[in-house]
Amino acid sequence: MKKLQYRFHSTEEWKSAIMNLPYFFDLAQSIFGTIKTPYNKQRLMDDLLAFLSRDDIRKTISLYIDEEDQKLITAVVLLDNPSQAELEDFFLGEKNPIVLKGLILNLEERLIFFRFNDDRGTQRYALNPVLEPILSPLTLQKEILFSFEAADPNDTLDNIPVIDDRALGALFAFIFNEEDFFRGDEIRKKINAKAKKLFPGLDLETAAGALISLGLFYPQGDYFLPINRRIQRFASLSPTERMIYWTSGICFLLNEINQDSSASRLKNFNFSALSFSKSRIQYLANKFSKFYSFLDTGKQYPEITFLRILSLLEKEESQSYWGMIEKTNPELFFKALETAGIIKKSSKENYWSFFPVQKTEKTGPVIAFDSAFSMILYPGISFEEIIKLASFSKVKDDSLFNFEITKASAVRGFDLGLKADDMINILKDISGGRIDEGLEWTLKDWENQYGDVSLFEGFILTLSEERRYLAEIKTIASLIKKTLAPGVYLLSAERSDAEAVLKKAGVEIVGRPNPEKPESQGRNKGTGFSSASSDGYLNVFPSLKEYSNEVFSIETCNSQEAPSAQESSELIKHLKEHLSKLKKTKEEKDELRSRIERRVILLENQLDKAVVKFRKLEARGLDFTGKTTITKQAIAEGAELEVHWPGPEGNRIVYGTPLALDKKEGEGVLVLKENSGDTIRIPLGKISFLRMIKQSIF
Repeated sequence: MKKLQYRFHSTEEWKSAIMNLPYFFDLAQSIFGTIKTPYNKQRLMDDLLAFLSRDDIRKTISLYIDEEDQKLITAVVLLDNPSQAELEDFFLGEKNPIVLKGLILNLEERLIFFRFNDDRGTQRYALNPVLEPILSPLTLQKEILFSFEAADPNDTLDNIPVIDDRALGALFAFIFNEEDFFRGDEIRKKINAKAKKLFPGLDLETAAGALISLGLFYPQGDYFLPINRRIQRFASLSPTERMIYWTSGICFLLNEINQDSSASRLKNFNFSALSFSKSRIQYLANKFSKFYSFLDTGKQYPEITFLRILSLLEKEESQSYWGMIEKTNPELFFKALETAGIIKKSSKENYWSFFPVQKTEKTGPVIAFDSAFSMILYPGISFEEIIKLASFSKVKDDSLFNFEITKASAVRGFDLGLKADDMINILKDISGGRIDEGLEWTLKDWENQYGDVSLFEGFILTLSEERRYLAEIKTIASLIKKTLAPGVYLLSAERSDAEAVLKKAGVEIVGRPNPEKPESQGRNKGTGFSSASSDGYLNVFPSLKEYSNEVFSIETCNSQEAPSAQESSELIKHLKEHLSKLKKTKEEKDELRSRIERRVILLENQLDKAVVKFRKLEARGLDFTGKTTITKQAIAEGAELEVHWPGPEGNRIVYGTPLALDKKEGEGVLVLKENSGDTIRIPLGKISFLRMIKQSIF
């Protein structure tokens, strides 16, 4: 998301929008009082511009801006001139749409907002450019929309088994060593039992599904096979990026399950049917990264703040490919973050605690041997170091962060192309050089035994004597894993990759004496990493952009002091006292008092010159004409009604929006949508009191 820079419309655009309002004359009268007719729109507009440019008027307008006004002003900036529907979505859960509409109309009355139609004819709201000097500083105070509190120190992560690099690396190591992982479409019970012992609270189905979704592992029969080059790329990420991708894999899985009606539970989900989508994973990672960049250490957030962040991200990406075809399910989005251990329900109701990814600096050895072949992993060990270690060791059955080297685990390392010296160097590097001489001797002895009898799996390249020079070409040499005999080479690449390189080297004909399906090639039975690659595997996990917190920073703006509520109250009190001295009727004073409370009156002389129009807002008993007229007015204006009528349990009062005025057997029937969302029908004859709740002076 780009740094926030609100573009105010030009003054001419604002003038044009105001002059085209159907209630322009009423607006002018509310400010200037009696206006002689016929009147000149342009001259009135110039007078209005001059009025709003006065320092004393701007000061009073600024003084009147309260917290609710600031929320809407900031929302208009963040949502870039939203429609009413977009504002309703943004404030969902906090403001009733009818209440929200009243607040918007009030800001229009006070000339802080104005409405315009975009290129598609959608009505949108913008800030008055004439008031830019007093409105611009308010647009920076985003903390008013994204509230937070200091975290409860008693809120901790419990039963979240994979919350850092050490635990995530241990999970990979655990899976590397389990050859018979699946039975049919389910994870074997003994594997699940081991996982529950090592990773209390881990849902292994979720973990396996996330790894498939990330394209790091794939199921083949009973085996769960790793894809080496993708895992290496995954290991090169920063801890925060890696956890964000992990969260994305979980979210991808949850979305897939949510769309599969047959998978009522995760264990019913067919893992073999789960497909990897690089573009969707990157789309989710991008969104999670931006969401994560908003959150601060030591904070807890109300759910409404999370929903608003998500709303902003949705709006930003609405024009992208994924934004147009896929909307984020907030429940699944937050569930993925919770499963990954980034957020957790706080001890305070409807609040989430944030747990940033822990980063540790390597200050010394990260493993310590507790026996010649067994070691303890310290918290400072990196994911990349664990992956290297896990290529020739295994997690011990009794402790998550205890690894051991066995003959079988060492053979798995040899299968991957590691030499005994490679293993020894890795161990020396992460242990500070403290390894047992007996371990070194044993690894080299196992390596000698390994070389005596070998089974190879992969593509074999054969070159005739006159073409063996091709093996010395750099691009071809990089594909050769082992020279098996003169002119016979074991390749580390897929056939299509090898063919492409050979053709670039000038080889026009490439023989395929024993063709097999590409899917069956390069896949071993769980004894090591798969050599299978995928187009663009190096780009599966691009480093996520460091998003600036300036976009979502929730610091208090110091460029302008917040208006004093006491000063505002004193001004309103003063205007009411002035009104009480004027010779006006009770009805006129009631109307003008309402305008003062709505903060539309800025000066005493506006009360002196005020023009008050009367219209019927209430009807009682047998006043059918009055009730009919008020209902029709409310429908036309989208105003809310207060309705009283006798019921079996006494007088009932409801508030809602009138949808229609029907007739049944000659009697008018009010169709009302209550604020609760229910729609009811009330005969006008039964209504004892009807009042239109006024939302605007116009």
